[in-house]
Amino acid sequence: MTSSKSEVRFTLQGMDSSIHEGSLEEELHKRVGNLEKQNFRMKLVQVFLVMIVRYLGFEQNTASSSIIIQTLLKSRGLKLLGQDGNTRMFLRMFSRVPELQLLDSNGKPRMSLG
Repeated sequence: MTSSKSEVRFTLQGMDSSIHEGSLEEELHKRVGNLEKQNFRMKLVQVFLVMIVRYLGFEQNTASSSIIIQTLLKSRGLKLLGQDGNTRMFLRMFSRVPELQLLDSNGKPRMSLG
């Protein structure tokens, strides 16, 4: 005579075991629950780390010694230099029209507006 309860055969960490279907569902439910808790904790830690890093970075960037307030800046042009000292951007008046020009690392114009 066969049993009315169905059995499931599976291998768990190299061990051959026979477990009733209900036990397998309970075990899977526990494991998924544990994984969800672990995932929630990891997300919570990540949020706190991002908040701490932003706070520390914000504090360094807003030091009173680095804030310079200017009411007016006059110039015939603006030139931004790269770390290597080469010009990377011009902002100037050209034939009574403002011009913005971006240059690559070799000084070749890549984009111009104006």
